[in-house]
Amino acid sequence: MNVAAGETCDDDNTVSGDGCDAACQSEVCTDTLSTPFNENNGFDGNMFDVVVLQPVTIDSFDVNCDGTNDLEIYYKTGTWVGSEGDPGSWTLIGSVSGVVCNPTDTPTPLDLDLNLTLGGGQTVAFYVTTTGGSINYTNGTAVGATVAQDTHLQILEGWGGGYPFGSSNTPRVWNGTIVYCR
Repeated sequence: MNVAAGETCDDDNTVSGDGCDAACQSEVCTDTLSTPFNENNGFDGNMFDVVVLQPVTIDSFDVNCDGTNDLEIYYKTGTWVGSEGDPGSWTLIGSVSGVVCNPTDTPTPLDLDLNLTLGGGQTVAFYVTTTGGSINYTNGTAVGATVAQDTHLQILEGWGGGYPFGSSNTPRVWNGTIVYCR
């Protein structure tokens, strides 16, 4: 089944090449999972793990930030734990310049087109960071504790720290939204 851009593509079929996959890549992703936007701390960025419960394609992120920022998004397969100071473990998957942040505790969309397809049953780590500004986050309770979950994803507590791959503070709760397609 071929689906035109802008139409819903949710046949729940994970078979590649069924026509729906390509159409999904050209449509606007509307599925989201958010952590609370209730900052009480902040620094240059956050690392956090995402457990993929069912296959998804990550499209973009919304963040809780201050001022005007240039942001970078990194990811790696597996957990961030043990890789927080190792830039060679990470892949830069997106960046955006001149983001004018909404008021504190209000989502700021990054409007990326990451098209990062992830299979169910895997854990991936993300590092959402600013190159010269502030990402707001919340003090956590335990690294790896579940902060938010739906039927497709779990977002876990992680790390807050300096850019790039600098000093670390744990546990920290990323204040953000993952925008994805199913």
